[in-house]
Amino acid sequence: MRKLPVAQVRGSAGPPQEPTSPSPGAVLTPVMPRASTPAVGVTGDVAQHSLDRFRALDINGAAFIAGHVAASTARNALSAALVFAVAIPMGLRSSATPLAWLAAAGLITLLILAVSWLTALGGLLVSSPDAASSFTFFLMLIPFTSSAFVPIATMPGWLQAFANNQPVTYTINTMRGLALGHQYAIGLAANFWKSAAWIVGIFLVFGPLAVRAYKRAS
Repeated sequence: MRKLPVAQVRGSAGPPQEPTSPSPGAVLTPVMPRASTPAVGVTGDVAQHSLDRFRALDINGAAFIAGHVAASTARNALSAALVFAVAIPMGLRSSATPLAWLAAAGLITLLILAVSWLTALGGLLVSSPDAASSFTFFLMLIPFTSSAFVPIATMPGWLQAFANNQPVTYTINTMRGLALGHQYAIGLAANFWKSAAWIVGIFLVFGPLAVRAYKRAS
């Protein structure tokens, strides 16, 4: 349902793809916006002055944020599993080994984990839950500006540079290669390492910043 208007906006992308190809993209499309829930959660705690009680109990900032991130990651992992469960009776076919499926699941979980730390930082920097919820809109757009549903070559030229160099594209391409194989396995190693580099980079940058923001939050 979502990929039809996107294809019209991006130009001639050919006939709609079968579930075998866009399924990894369909997983990240609902999951990415939900990775913004830590932003709303931590902002709500700040607004309710819960941080003062946490500090009185000597709760570490990393532990406080990790609780929100872990809850978000668990919910999103379940959502991703449900998408694949629906895709199978709709025509998803895969000859992947259990190890390949495990690697694909681990990769998407790590991406969700890293993005959740980013949104937790955002939640500590804004003043209200309403402002924090704006991250949902931003994250919802990211899969649509990736290789999730149509080939990047069919996008407008100004968008291709971004789509070719963003973490969701690398993650989706890796998941396709791992779970679907065949022609999608081309460049699998390169996509995997680029995706891993993005995930590690997001965590290393925004994790410490989120802990520092917790210490400064009132």
